[in-house]
Amino acid sequence: MRIFGLIAGAVACWCLGSGAAAAACDDPQTQAEITICATGSAKDADAALNAAYRQVMARLANDDRERLRSAQRAWITFRDKECAFRSGPYDGGSIQGTVLASCISALTNERVSHLLAQAFCAEGDISCVAGGAGRR
Repeated sequence: MRIFGLIAGAVACWCLGSGAAAAACDDPQTQAEITICATGSAKDADAALNAAYRQVMARLANDDRERLRSAQRAWITFRDKECAFRSGPYDGGSIQGTVLASCISALTNERVSHLLAQAFCAEGDISCVAGGAGRR
């Protein structure tokens, strides 16, 4: 994802040893370490988002899949712009990457919860497309 490239580019030199990066997240001591850990959390959230999205897509009829695909694309655009807005005041500062990654992680985890609610809704639950009329 483009936005992760922006974050990772700022601290790429530090990240060469993945074992060191994982150990540093237990007790980050520098801004670079904090940013790396926040970026890792954002990447983990993105992986969870992709898994939840696939689960919901598997339960949907074709028309509903297209609507979810469109909504997901719009949501990603929203998330990226919202997080750019939130991190904008720190533009050029050492904390910007942390603020950006933390925002991405928080909003993505929230979206994961929404998607999982769709993926695991009960048959006939009309608040869920995947469990209601759209179930195939």
